[in-house]
Amino acid sequence: MVYLLPCGDLACPSCFSSSVAAVSVSRGQAKCPACLEVVTSFQPYDGSRHVGVRPLKRNKIAEEPSKPGHTIVMRIDNVAWDIEPHIVEAFLPPNSLPPDHPHPIHICIDRLDGRTKDYMYIEVQSRAAARRVLQKCQNTYMSGGRVTRGRKRAVTISIVTHEELLNELRPTGKAELVSLLDLCVATLTAPTPALRIDSKGRGRLQAVLSTNGKIHYIKYRQAPYHALMSILCKLKGKNSPTYWDLFHVASGALIALSDSLRVQGDSAIFAADFRLKIQLLDLFDSCFGKHARPIQL
Repeated sequence: MVYLLPCGDLACPSCFSSSVAAVSVSRGQAKCPACLEVVTSFQPYDGSRHVGVRPLKRNKIAEEPSKPGHTIVMRIDNVAWDIEPHIVEAFLPPNSLPPDHPHPIHICIDRLDGRTKDYMYIEVQSRAAARRVLQKCQNTYMSGGRVTRGRKRAVTISIVTHEELLNELRPTGKAELVSLLDLCVATLTAPTPALRIDSKGRGRLQAVLSTNGKIHYIKYRQAPYHALMSILCKLKGKNSPTYWDLFHVASGALIALSDSLRVQGDSAIFAADFRLKIQLLDLFDSCFGKHARPIQL
């Protein structure tokens, strides 16, 4: 056992090594897996002179109820570049995500060409949920998606601020949002890029040219829509500098999705896209109101 300072909690060797070995690109400090406080030092546990100083507080955290609208943001690094939300949800311990959150999984993509970044964010419902994620998922293997045939990668997880998530989701300008709309249209009119194996056995993903002239590297059909939903979740309200740009982009994405559903012949794709439309409509209504829905819907 390892005695952590300054909190005084005890950690088994496995939990301790996982928290110390986690590589955080965001430069976060190692945190106690029990109470989530920053660890500044540690000592080998000696039962004759070490007594846990926080057993009551630790139990309080374990029973801590989630507060409405309050979440803990966590960053996951080294994710597969074809990761999908359902894979992330299956990877996490049960009841980690807030049930009332419309879109708690934020997969980051380049909004210009659709490339998936090697990190992502999640919002969990409480400090206790964040602790469970660190204890059970830190430095473990998360599966990839369909393009890489589920190939697993070791991931590291750290707790970050809401400000970091906002900075990641905030568009750099109108052109970036317009490009995201182009990606939404492109993913409905072009196949998903296929993984090709070169002569050395390395996987290469080829770019795809869609019917709207957009060249992209989108890994799964709904990726740009999920990116748009992440923005709508966090950057809403008339005080947002991107309010009207987001309104036009969200309206265009909804119209494109509705048009695609009218001619979609694949029942599986139709069902998935219809669920996506319902989710996006709910977010659109919460941001802009039902009265603002495009008449083309």
